[in-house]
Amino acid sequence: NCNFNDIGRYSVYTDNVNNMKVTNCDFYNLGNSGVTLRGGKLETLESGNNEVSNCTFNKFSQFRRTYAPAVSVSGVGAVVKNNVMHNSPHEAIAFDGNEHKILYNEIYDVCLETYDCAAIYGGRNLYKRGVEIAYNYIHNVRNEYFPKSTAIKGIYFDDRLSGGHIHNNVIKDVGGGIFVHGGQDMDIKENIVI
Repeated sequence: NCNFNDIGRYSVYTDNVNNMKVTNCDFYNLGNSGVTLRGGKLETLESGNNEVSNCTFNKFSQFRRTYAPAVSVSGVGAVVKNNVMHNSPHEAIAFDGNEHKILYNEIYDVCLETYDCAAIYGGRNLYKRGVEIAYNYIHNVRNEYFPKSTAIKGIYFDDRLSGGHIHNNVIKDVGGGIFVHGGQDMDIKENIVI
């Protein structure tokens, strides 16, 4: 139940922390990212049990124009759910690691100034697997300068990132819906792309 606004750097930043919850908070006019959660143990796949839920993020990544998402999770077992994220030049959610859950979020008006990007993005590792992305509503995601470009995606598994479960998402008015760049063992089903 906190308000974070007019912050130049990180609003909530944790490293090697478990059982961290950020809930029912409002984030507005941020120079950098909103919430960064790193926890769990990759070696044993022990969950960090970190969570960002029921928060709103508006106008983030204002100074650092790329790779400063509303929420960034890494490690194992983070949950990002029931959030609203909008108004950013680049991505809304970045993930790295295993067995995260990204559920029931609404994301719109992001990737406004960037290219080869997505509302929800992860990449660059074959062994980081088991990420579930489901029941999200992603809409109006497009570059202001190249509004018809397919290089801007709703969900993006980049550079051989594998083992994802992408289901029951609605993606509307986005240059490209779901993009997997060389990944394997992907479970993609029952999504609606309009």
